[in-house]
Amino acid sequence: MDDATLLQGIDYNKLDVLVLPTGDLGLHFSDTVPGEIVRADEESPIYESSVQFIGRIAFHVSVPNTIDICGAFDNMTLDTILTTYSNIPNRKLIFKNSSDSSNQGIVTTTVLPTGPVNASFRSSRGLIKSRTRIYVERSPPNMNFEFPVGHFVKKVIIPNRLELDGGIRTTKMLRQTLDRFADVEGRKIVFQKKNSRRGPPTTTAAKSVKTKWVPLEQSVEH
Repeated sequence: MDDATLLQGIDYNKLDVLVLPTGDLGLHFSDTVPGEIVRADEESPIYESSVQFIGRIAFHVSVPNTIDICGAFDNMTLDTILTTYSNIPNRKLIFKNSSDSSNQGIVTTTVLPTGPVNASFRSSRGLIKSRTRIYVERSPPNMNFEFPVGHFVKKVIIPNRLELDGGIRTTKMLRQTLDRFADVEGRKIVFQKKNSRRGPPTTTAAKSVKTKWVPLEQSVEH
């Protein structure tokens, strides 16, 4: 199972998960990339539960109803993510063995609040249309992790409505999609740091909604 797949339909009971309380954790990570836990302060609120993960790679951070990030983090990035969301309970830090490899880059799934999205996007404007990507140009204030600058839009998910996987080729299309469903709770954008090598992009839509999107069983090639 690769890192991108882990972000979809996560079953935390089958993973090596450390549930994090609010506040200072007292965890220390290695200078290597990806980062490993090297020690935990004795006064850490999760000292006993974290010791078993020493020497393991921390590759996935989950913040409930806000963001999921997975990939090869350095220690500064890990510390910053954990500090930024330190007031949110039930965050999760997920581990894997150092022998486990991944070529997915950094994958970020952001849960959007209702209303307009104030991030700025740009197109790569490639000569080959199918290789054009939409990138984050500027993040909204205090949302640098939710909208990582320079990462491309891999997928847009509107719960029970539609899912655009790799088929967003213009900033106009992205804006129209987000604005059209601005009042839907739980919208998600999946960002990736490097281009995916998967197959052709697809567009799916739930049957219960009358839209111009193709049926769930079909896909559109671009």
